Amino acid sequence: MEPAKPATEDKVVVIDLADSTPDAPPATPETSPQDPASPVPSPASPDVATPQTTEPESAEPPAPATPPQGETANGEPTAAPTGPAVTGPERARRYAEVLARRLSSNPDQPLVAARLVRLWLEANELAKARGLLLKGPPPDAGPEALAIWASAQISVGEMGAARHSLEKALSKTRSGGGLVLRDLSLCQRVLSYANYEPLTSHLLWPTSTVRLYAELVNANAVLENGQYHLRLRWSLQVLDDQGQAVWTRESQDLLLVSRRPTQDNFVTIPFSPPSSLGRGSYNLELTVIDRSGSEERSTSASIGFELR
Repeated sequence: MEPAKPATEDKVVVIDLADSTPDAPPATPETSPQDPASPVPSPASPDVATPQTTEPESAEPPAPATPPQGETANGEPTAAPTGPAVTGPERARRYAEVLARRLSSNPDQPLVAARLVRLWLEANELAKARGLLLKGPPPDAGPEALAIWASAQISVGEMGAARHSLEKALSKTRSGGGLVLRDLSLCQRVLSYANYEPLTSHLLWPTSTVRLYAELVNANAVLENGQYHLRLRWSLQVLDDQGQAVWTRESQDLLLVSRRPTQDNFVTIPFSPPSSLGRGSYNLELTVIDRSGSEERSTSASIGFELR
């Protein structure tokens, strides 16, 4: 493959007319009979010759008019406050004051809070920015707000907190935010996450022992003492064909500790049909409770089996 040829650069020709000044009338060029292409001069006025002058071009374009101040629907100012044009930290400070007033009247705006932190940093108001950063992002902050928080945390050297914010943003982006059980399966054996051998038939006998497998999406691990703690509890029920629970089993609290949030969380539970069950069709229902955060979250899924 031939190497790519460098792109041709556009050449910009700048014509400076600033030094153009009125001069005497141009001399009438002499024409030669041997030079048929020479232009024929216009006859000059017999009284006075008026030279053609060129006005010098301004070096700077006129300043645009300042648009009126306003805000978008999500709280981002659309223009600088009216008055003399401002740039840099002063402009950021004025924007921050607008958002701070908006946030004081309605604190439940995670995206506005994240942008306020960023603006205080751009305005070199480090004390105000750190005051907000110490509180951390709001619990209901979405991926965009969390990404802005992470950028602000990096700016002040809080790398661990920034990584946590980015991981939460990624987790919410992937899962959509809800606790979910997926790929519930009855298996011959389970080796690891996504590595299992499902049963070819859900026909069980009273002496059968199988393993239940399910993946847990969007578990809310909490950072404690530099490690992430995930607290879970599960319950298992057998439901008859009328949807009534005929057998129940519950777990104790389970604690999973890792150095960073993980996306490969799963549960695997051994199951043998209880001797109290007769022949017939049943559903095995698994419920998992995430107790890591300030509020418990739960999700359920079920799978059918036939007992002979």
